[in-house]
Amino acid sequence: MLEMIRKQLMRRYQLKRNGIMTLKGKLCPRIVGKLERIGEQAIHCLSTYAGDGLFEVEEKNKQYVVNLGRKTCGCRKWEVTGIPCSHAFSAILYDGGDPEDYVDKCYTLEMYKKAYDPIIYPMPSEEQWIRTKHDKLEPLNQG
Repeated sequence: MLEMIRKQLMRRYQLKRNGIMTLKGKLCPRIVGKLERIGEQAIHCLSTYAGDGLFEVEEKNKQYVVNLGRKTCGCRKWEVTGIPCSHAFSAILYDGGDPEDYVDKCYTLEMYKKAYDPIIYPMPSEEQWIRTKHDKLEPLNQG
């Protein structure tokens, strides 16, 4: 069973590495899609700048405090996901920023590449293993 998992991971890592080579931009494609959907929701938000990176954002008769410097919003979605919520998105655009610059670095292509960088090396079958003079190790008796 472990051998099957190792082989699956070896294939998966290599497929991911090949796929990553074709990607362009700063963020992973799924995150770009999420940001686009959040941007559509941000149309319904009205941002008011208070100063020092702080905004009051109104949406559906509710108000949220957004702090661009600390990457926080009163709805807490930004802190939980690392992706700006619609309120933050609205404030970022009002401030003249790019929402992609406010996404947590764990969603960048650079980090995605690092996650799949390690190679899972192929292994020969047991008959091809180098024999040693040492006795075979037996599992420890847990009883």
